[in-house]
Amino acid sequence: MDWTAVFTGLLVLVTGILVLVTICVARRQLQDARVLQRAYVSALPGGISTTTRGELLAHVEFKNVGHLPASQVKSLLKFTASDDGDWSPPRVDDKDLRPAGGLPIGISVTIGTHGIAVPQPWPKYLYAWGRVTYVDGFDEERRTNFCHRYNTEVREPKTGGGYLIRKEDGRHHEYGNDAN
Repeated sequence: MDWTAVFTGLLVLVTGILVLVTICVARRQLQDARVLQRAYVSALPGGISTTTRGELLAHVEFKNVGHLPASQVKSLLKFTASDDGDWSPPRVDDKDLRPAGGLPIGISVTIGTHGIAVPQPWPKYLYAWGRVTYVDGFDEERRTNFCHRYNTEVREPKTGGGYLIRKEDGRHHEYGNDAN
């Protein structure tokens, strides 16, 4: 038996296994880098205020907290008053989204809803909810669904009339928040 041929064959086999493992590790690192480096648009509570006509407006702050610019940004923001603490927002259809352009790294943009009449009597909660979609820098379309709940008991009168609920008093509601 030629031991040199046996050890050479064994060396070729082990080298082949190492090449396959290296390829798998490289693919996994590429996937991890895409997750870590991509654009990621978060939706943060932006507060509730009233217009000069006395209507309530909800605001949301979209912030790109990722490491690449977000492009083809589209969004929809809705506003609902309810006494139900377990209210769940309806599904958002992508055809209802409005184009909003791009969002550079680290930049925030605050948008507001259309005004709604101040409900009488005041409900327990106000909900700002919707969806933002964008392309993440690796040509993958992403979405963030959001629902922020505001307790109306913390509303403050505004100078000159109207009301204010600070963004710090908004919270991510139990339902309606997810992202891909």
